[in-house]
Amino acid sequence: MEAGYAIVYQDCRGTFRSSGEFTPMLNEPNDGADTVAWLLEQPWCDGNIGTYGPSYLGFVQWASVTGSDRVRAIAPAVTTTEYYTAPWYSDGGAMSWHAVQSWSTLMALAEALRQLGRGAGDPQLLADLTAMMADPQPHLAVLPPSRQPLLEKVWPWWTELLAHPSRDQFWRDLAVLDRAERVTVPALHVGGWFDIFVANTARSFTELRARAGSPEAREGQRLIIGPWDHLNSTGIYPDRRFGLLADAIS
Repeated sequence: MEAGYAIVYQDCRGTFRSSGEFTPMLNEPNDGADTVAWLLEQPWCDGNIGTYGPSYLGFVQWASVTGSDRVRAIAPAVTTTEYYTAPWYSDGGAMSWHAVQSWSTLMALAEALRQLGRGAGDPQLLADLTAMMADPQPHLAVLPPSRQPLLEKVWPWWTELLAHPSRDQFWRDLAVLDRAERVTVPALHVGGWFDIFVANTARSFTELRARAGSPEAREGQRLIIGPWDHLNSTGIYPDRRFGLLADAIS
C-alpha cells in the first residue's frame, strides 16, 4: 500500500480457503469476472487492475481476460493458453501422463488435507496419496490411465477430463487462443526454454500480436524467455550455469 498498490490474493473455487468444488479450468472465467467486479466496487480501487503469476495463476489470468473486459494488463508466466496440448496431451494426442498424474496427485493431496482441516477427511486417504506422491511409478504403470482410484475418490472431474482424448469441443471451449479476438489487454508473456509450456508461450505472444481484439492489445504484447524451467528461474543447473544475470529476479 505504501507504493500505491493494493494486492489481492484469491484462492480458486474449491481450493484452500475458498468454498465450492474445484474443477480445473472450468470456473475461472466466471469467477475471475466476479472478482474483478468486486474489486471495482472497493473504495481503494481506482479501476487500474493488473494481474501476475506463474503456472495455474497464468491459467486464471487468461480466464480473467476472456471473462471480463475490465482488466488493464496481465503478466502470466510459465503457463499456457491451450490446455489440450499443454499440459494434458501432446500435439500428437498422446497423454502427458507423468505431468498429469503428478499434478493431479499434488492437488488431491492438498484437497485431502483441506478435508481433514474441516473435520470431514479420511486420514488413510491422505496417507495413501502421500505414498503415491513419494513413489508414483506403480501408478504410472497402470493403464489405461483413467483408472486411478485414489484420485477418483477426491476429484470427480478426473474421468471427465480424460474422456476427451482428442481436441474436441470440450477443449476448444477452454482454449483462449481460439478466442484471441476477445483478448483486449496488453500482456507480458514470461517463459523458460526448459518449461513444458514454452512452445505455447511463444505461440500466444505471436498469435495475440496478430489477432488480439484491440490495437492496444496487439501492440502491447511483450515476450521474455530465459534459461529457466517451470520451477527454477535461477539459470543454475547441475550441468551448466547461465551466469548471474540469468536469474529471473535480476
